[in-house]
Amino acid sequence: MRLGRTQLGSRNHPSVPRFVATSGLSPKGVAFGLDQFKLRAEEKLILDAIRIVEPRIKAIATVGEASRHVGEGSRGIIVGLEDADEPVPIGSLGDGVWRLLGLALHFLARGQFFSR
Repeated sequence: MRLGRTQLGSRNHPSVPRFVATSGLSPKGVAFGLDQFKLRAEEKLILDAIRIVEPRIKAIATVGEASRHVGEGSRGIIVGLEDADEPVPIGSLGDGVWRLLGLALHFLARGQFFSR
């Protein structure tokens, strides 16, 4: 049987791989995704995922326009580090943390996250 584009990745063919492009991760979209799992059990899974790259992370939060950590009219993500007095923007930790956060949110949104 030949699979057309509309059939690939459908519920009938769940084994078809999907690709998550990190270039498509907007800060606003990731902040929205993170808000969906805030204060739920999945938040621990998100933290465990990003701690693979940066083990000092103790908390993660979204911030809005009123925060001094993001520009006016935007939303962003900050993290609390064990050895820091103030939260820092997630972007200051490097691309690896951002990529793992995007992957964790992608898999959690689809109910495909596996923990250790």
